[in-house]
Formats: sequence, structure tokens, C-alpha cells
Amino acid sequence: MMVFLFFEILLWVFPSMHIFYNFPSEMFTAAEEPLDYVLTPNFVGRLVSPDYKTSIVINSQGLRDYEHEYYNNNNNNNNNKFKILAVGDSFTFGPGVEANETFLTVIEKTLNVEMIKAGVPGYGTDNELAYFKKEGLKNKPDAVIVFYYVNDNDDNDDNAGRDRTVAFGALVSKNRVTSMPQWKLYIYSNVFKLRTVRYLRQSYGVWKNQHREVYKTGSLEENLFDKNNHKNSSDWINTFQLLKEFKEAMPEQTELIIAYIPRIEQVENPAYFKDYQDLDMPNKVLGDIAYHQNITYIDVTQTMREINLTGLYNTRYGDRHFNKYGHHLYGMLVAKELQIGLS
Repeated sequence: MMVFLFFEILLWVFPSMHIFYNFPSEMFTAAEEPLDYVLTPNFVGRLVSPDYKTSIVINSQGLRDYEHEYYNNNNNNNNNKFKILAVGDSFTFGPGVEANETFLTVIEKTLNVEMIKAGVPGYGTDNELAYFKKEGLKNKPDAVIVFYYVNDNDDNDDNAGRDRTVAFGALVSKNRVTSMPQWKLYIYSNVFKLRTVRYLRQSYGVWKNQHREVYKTGSLEENLFDKNNHKNSSDWINTFQLLKEFKEAMPEQTELIIAYIPRIEQVENPAYFKDYQDLDMPNKVLGDIAYHQNITYIDVTQTMREINLTGLYNTRYGDRHFNKYGHHLYGMLVAKELQIGLS
């Protein structure tokens, strides 16, 4: 017990000793289904890992962004800038980089547009659609970009157990909230806040990923690279339906765009994939879905691979997000595609 207590104090004093980053529990607030949780408005904190220390500032609208003004029919956008609403998960949120280094900021500055940055860690397409209907529409955007990453299909699958919500100040599995009595959930949530527990849990996860051939057993993520996959397969059915609903929810004159975010192996390590896999299969299927829904589709994976740069992702301790170099390159390439498509 004393060893446990000593280690807990040590992690509080030296937060960068964590094997992976930890979002502060106060950063998230519970929300009604299907949104489940949101970024806490006006939150200020820091995200610390062995690789970086970044500031997290959430505005009054619950976005990691500057303040945006809502416009109604009697209050037109008088800054004359094209307005883009961007939704996505942690890649779009940008852990490990400052807010002015994310690819959304790169796109905003490159194109001189107003970019509403609505990336939330852990969100799937279902959460993003719920956010768009509840809050995003208030911004009256000219275009909406759904930034897709391959773990979104897991997040969109109700049977995968990846949905999360906030209980007693901690971001926990939604299954725990619905299956536990309140007293047990209270204990679980508070134990989950202990840095020692999170450290051990994350250490085990990293070890497990490093010592098995298939990087994520039981996950749809690996299945998506199977050469036999297609838009009507069971792996894609939920995401296909959600993107269809996204398209149907678009107001007239508002363009929907899907942008694919490549996994690290697709850009820096193509040899990772097996003979029965196609390293660009998720891109192809997503492009097919976009085509059949008449949705603009952006995929810069091939270009990033051809540029042949390494060191675009955080690779230590299980963090596989873009670093600032990855954000910059991806943002510039997407901005170029947008400039062509929206001109």
C-alpha cells in the first residue's frame, strides 16, 4: 500500500513519467445520448506525456478554439470569410501540439477561412453527427468536413464497447455506467482517476500491442484493410448509414466533405501489411461511400507516402497521433485539395 501511495505521489509531482498522455478528468462533461460527452466550456489545463506538454484551452462553446459568433437570419456573417465546420476525433483535436499548430489551424490560415474546430477525443461519426445537429448547425457553415480515422468504425459499432461518457468526473466506458449500480460506479470512477491505475492500465496496453502480431485483436480497425472489404460489408454498415444521415442533415447550399486521416503504417511503413491486406483499402471503401452519397472526398495518403518523410507521428509509448510536422504537412495537403474543390 505504501509503495502504491508513493508511486501515486510521484506521478502527481512528475506527470511526464506517464507512459501515455492523460486527459484531465475535468476536461469532459457528460451529455445526453447520442452525444454522450462534450468538452467542458471554459476549461483550462495541460496535457502532459513523456513527449510533450501542451496547453488545453476550451472556449465558451466547448471547442478547442477561439470564440465564434453564431449567426441567425437577421445577423449575417459580416467578416466575409468562407466558414467551415470541422468535426473529428483526437486527431482533429490535436493532442501533443498547441492549438495554433493543429492541421485545422494550418488549413484556416492557408485558405483564409473561418474554421470552427470541433474535434473531440474519442468521438465517432455518431457523436459528430449528434454534435452537428445540436450545435454545429447554429454556426450556419458554408461547408462541413468530417475528418475520418480508421478507428471510427469501432467507435460507431454499438457492440464494440468503445462508447464513453462521464461519471463522477471521469471519462469511462458507457457500458460501465449502464451496468453498475451507483455506489459501485462511484468507486470505479474514482479509482479510475488514480494516475497509478491509469499508468498500469496503459503500460499493459502498450506491452500487449508490442507483443502480438495483430495490433488490435477483436477490433474492426485491422479488418478494414482486408482486400475483400467493401462499403456494404458488416465492418462498414454503421459508418455508411451515419454518413448517409450526415448528408441528409446538410442544409441547402452547405457542402459535406469527408477527409481521410491515414494511419501511420500507411504513410511510413507499408511493409507492415500482410498479403491478404490492402494498405489503402479503408481509403477506397470510404471513397466509394462518398461517391455513392455524392459527398466530396479528400484523401492525401498517397501524396504523403510519395513525399517519403518519416517522423510525422508520435511513436513512443503508444501515441500514434500526428506531431507538429505531421499536422503541418497534412494540413497543407488538405488545404490544397480544398482550394481546388471550393474555388
